[in-house]
Amino acid sequence: MHNHFECIVLGDLNISFDKMKKSNHYPIWRREIRTIFKNFSLIDVVKSFYERPSPTHSIKRKE
Repeated sequence: MHNHFECIVLGDLNISFDKMKKSNHYPIWRREIRTIFKNFSLIDVVKSFYERPSPTHSIKRKE
């Protein structure tokens, strides 16, 4: 349920995932998303985002 909520939030904020995918640099994703969350005063969401790895991110992927 928590993951579903995150997806809705990210979708509503119109983040350009194509742009971020092209950068292919995961910390940029986190920084951009954290900045947007802070702007919306969603500090609790930011905290959960940092404490728990994103389901789309895997340490094993080192291409």
